[in-house]
Amino acid sequence: MSVEIKTPAFAESISEGTVGAWHKTVGEAVRRDDVLVDIETDKVVIEIFAPADGVLTEILKAEGEVVEAEDLLARFSEAEEEAGEPTSPGEPAQAPTAASAEAAAPRSSPAARKLAAESNVDLAQVEGTGRDGRVTKADILRSRSTADTAAQAEVEAQAPAPQDAPMPSEERSERRVPMTRLRASIAKRLVEAQQTAAMLTTFNEVDMQPVMTMRRKYGEEFQARHNGTKLGFMSFFVR
Repeated sequence: MSVEIKTPAFAESISEGTVGAWHKTVGEAVRRDDVLVDIETDKVVIEIFAPADGVLTEILKAEGEVVEAEDLLARFSEAEEEAGEPTSPGEPAQAPTAASAEAAAPRSSPAARKLAAESNVDLAQVEGTGRDGRVTKADILRSRSTADTAAQAEVEAQAPAPQDAPMPSEERSERRVPMTRLRASIAKRLVEAQQTAAMLTTFNEVDMQPVMTMRRKYGEEFQARHNGTKLGFMSFFVR
């Protein structure tokens, strides 16, 4: 069944948003509650999730396009559950499909699945600490940290003794990227505040020579009378 993915209703103070990053491509298998796309507004970033297991069939709004509430973003095809045909006693069982293997994977949050794919972490090897054994983002980070530590120890064990060598001079690469809608709104407000706020600095000038003379004259007597406490400037300021 085909489902239309639309822009959600914005708050009263927000009239439009910008399509951020598409996390899924056309034809890619999607699980329920996977993040499909981000919608950036002046105040928040809204994540749009998959309504069910299925496939993203068409993307109608590209990244960077301005959208309003209830605009059609994409079309989504829900996966149809097919009853498996019984096999005869002598017929070998069919190999599990990718969909069944994905369904057998441990339960995890969308953020955890995304981080696991980026870090090449097998979800089946991660012990979930979330509710009902759900694998969370923190579990992926802990598993990745453990794997990195083990790999680093193995590399150090096999590496030859270090030799003094000049460090290569690497220049920092610069890359210009479009400013997000949220950052653009923050920058605009900062500029407006700088242009409209009253910038005022007050200076109070005081001749401290009489105070310094008094400190030199009575400093030792004050220190002896008050158990070693020195006569500082703060007492005069408070007075």
